[in-house]
Amino acid sequence: MSDEERDQFFKDLAQEAGEPVEVYALGEIREGLENLREPLVGLFYTTEHWFFFQTFPRKNWFTSVMGSFRKKKEEKPLQVKIPLSAVRSAQVVKPKSFWQKIFTSPIPVITVEYSEGTSVSSLKFSILAKEKELVDWINTAITG
Repeated sequence: MSDEERDQFFKDLAQEAGEPVEVYALGEIREGLENLREPLVGLFYTTEHWFFFQTFPRKNWFTSVMGSFRKKKEEKPLQVKIPLSAVRSAQVVKPKSFWQKIFTSPIPVITVEYSEGTSVSSLKFSILAKEKELVDWINTAITG
């Protein structure tokens, strides 16, 4: 993707969201979505009032290899949209014990807790970069 294509992508994303994109990072959701059977890869981003996770259409690799033998539809994109006013906290979860430090992934896990009606829900996810920037931005946005 060229710089121009990337810039246009984020302009389109901001237009769709109705606000400029503040912080973004690629990553995967590990827990917190209904019917999530395996990590889901996508784009995390924030605007002034929202926290988003968005996937993109993709084909199953096996279906691509098999071509027309089996017609399987592309996965539909998913968008999770959480108002920052509902977010209670965001934090980078660090391994606590010696063994956790040795046997866990070096990619940090982030937890975002948010109110959903009368209950509290959470998303656990990893991003490839900018974890501190994303968490700090969310926490600053929710505390004013």
